[in-house]
Order: sequence, then C-alpha cells, then structure tokens
Amino acid sequence: MPKGRLCDTRCEFFRCRQKAFKQRSGIAWCTISGDPCIGYKCNYAFCEKRKMLNDGSCGLTIKSGSSLSLEEIEKEAIPKPSIRVKGKLSRRIRFEDIV
Repeated sequence: MPKGRLCDTRCEFFRCRQKAFKQRSGIAWCTISGDPCIGYKCNYAFCEKRKMLNDGSCGLTIKSGSSLSLEEIEKEAIPKPSIRVKGKLSRRIRFEDIV
C-alpha cells in the first residue's frame, strides 16, 4: 500500500527513458507501443527529481512520520545496559535484572 499519491503522467517531473512519452489532447501516449502510457508501471518511467519509489508512489507527496528531535532520536538509539543477578543476591533484592 503506497503511503503517498501514485506517480502520475501529468506530473511535471515524469519522464520516459526512451523519450517515447507524448501528450496528445490531454492523454499520455507511448510512441513505441502506440498505446496510452501506463505511467509508473512502465519499465522506462522515471522521476526527474528521483523521487519515484519502488511501489510507484511519489516521494514528494510523502510526509515525514517522525516529529522527534535529533536528541530524542539519539537517546532512543543508545542501548540501556542490563545486569543479570543470580542466586542469593537476587532473592535479597527481588529483581533479576538491574538497570
């Protein structure tokens, strides 16, 4: 399931590697096959801004899901050390993991 809009032939950055893309009376045509252009499904389709993703969605329309600051992301990335305690000491403090 794409997260943003699908890449469209009406986009100003949509291009064809074979230079076979033409607009005729509002419809996108492929001059190689003589059929209407299939857009992002075509093997020769690409984005001039290099934002077309593998599933065909446009990377320009996807919003960032992260609203965390850089410091918060770094804090989450640091693993917390854990000490395992066994035997008599674990019975005294009643914890198996001390953080």
